[in-house]
Amino acid sequence: MPTFQQILASMIQWLQNAGSKLTDFTPTSIVGQILSAIASVIDQIYYAIQNAQNQANISTASGAGLDAKGADVGVPRKQATPARWYFTFIKNQASSQQITIPQGTIITTIPGPNQPPITFATDTNTYLPVGTLSVTVSATCQTPGSIGNIAPNTPLLVGSAVPGIDGVQLQSLANGTYGTDTETDDAYRQRLLAALASKAQGTLTWYQQTALSVVGVQSVKVVPQGRGPGTVDIYIVGIGNTLPSPALIGQVQSTIDAGRIITDDAKVFSPTPYTINQTINIKVAQGYDLTQTANQVQQAITNYINGLGIGGGSLGALYQAQVNAVALSVPGVVNILQPATPQPDITFNPFQLPQAGTVTVNASY
Repeated sequence: MPTFQQILASMIQWLQNAGSKLTDFTPTSIVGQILSAIASVIDQIYYAIQNAQNQANISTASGAGLDAKGADVGVPRKQATPARWYFTFIKNQASSQQITIPQGTIITTIPGPNQPPITFATDTNTYLPVGTLSVTVSATCQTPGSIGNIAPNTPLLVGSAVPGIDGVQLQSLANGTYGTDTETDDAYRQRLLAALASKAQGTLTWYQQTALSVVGVQSVKVVPQGRGPGTVDIYIVGIGNTLPSPALIGQVQSTIDAGRIITDDAKVFSPTPYTINQTINIKVAQGYDLTQTANQVQQAITNYINGLGIGGGSLGALYQAQVNAVALSVPGVVNILQPATPQPDITFNPFQLPQAGTVTVNASY
């Protein structure tokens, strides 16, 4: 499909070959401006036709066919990325000599029936100093994707022998990186359709889709004129509803800067975290295990809070009635017992990111 410049050049060439008496085709001439206006209209018609064709093809394509359409519009599918956590190697008694934990040391979860182990490998050579009991080292999951997003205190084994080391633990997910799965057809299709609508640089959709194209970005909020006229503020959230690292903010900023309109003062920011602690009392039906049901309610509430997004979602708030509804959706929960001091509803400002803190569930029959 010809570009605007090619259309304009073709019209000028045709007039010249036809022996036209018009000779001044410079951009500032009257003829040049008329031809530019005509070329612009033709270009828009071509774009509308191509856009309609792309939308129709993207809506029906899947798998490799959808990847091919993504390549056509310059929007590749997001590939799986591995999880990376900080593991603590432990010695039961203080060491009398330095212990080396080599790069590539294997850490695995404990396998079970139809549940193969999840394997991690340490990223660098690490040393347990003399007289100490533990040392922390980063390790990357050997299988890309969310499979590596294990929970703290998951039982672990040192898969490759390290003399002097008695065990390994994952005590916290702080400063780690969640693994992401390969983008599904449905998610990729929606992003491609949005990308077609964002071809015009400087639109809110363009900023949103450009930020989302960076691996590791889970969600984006664009605020026009957040710092005054001519400014665009882009707030990003990392995978797992986490605050973005400085490296991720820098990567998104570079991607934005490479394509933004030069007059836009566009800056990428991290939202402000808002930690939410919840206590809820549930009544459980006979026949359901109290501990198991409480754990399921805890996870459901945690997921709900972490899914609200920047600003608390469409309502901009977390109402206790919503929390109760989430708990009641868990099988076995028949009632919510109100505490002596009811927990208040929470209203968020547009730049706060709700994050689940300590969720306490008290279960009884």
